[in-house]
Amino acid sequence: MRAAISGAKSPQAAVSKGSLSPSFQRLIELMQRIGFGQILGLAVRNGEPDLVRGVRVVRTVKLAVDGEPQPQRGHNFAVRGEVVRLIQFLNQMGNGTVRRIEVRHGLPILLDIDETFQA
Repeated sequence: MRAAISGAKSPQAAVSKGSLSPSFQRLIELMQRIGFGQILGLAVRNGEPDLVRGVRVVRTVKLAVDGEPQPQRGHNFAVRGEVVRLIQFLNQMGNGTVRRIEVRHGLPILLDIDETFQA
């Protein structure tokens, strides 16, 4: 998985969902199911999301409908730049925990990361 993303010249370079590892495919599917909300406590192991341990999901339910676009579904489609940047970030992170991924329209928008810095 790392080679497919790290070889991309830009975050907009075409990366298909089917070319990603199963763990990243499951993360994309989870974000699509959430639509709007947050993924809390995502463990990252060797640059890959670890959903086996489970995560907490907080969904935001919008009661007004205004024709917002729906994320693409299916097995193989070009993933958006936001997803590519998330994958690149997790690959670089290596191991750790993402405290929160904010999801809008099925796409990752913001990450909160716990880090320890020593002076």
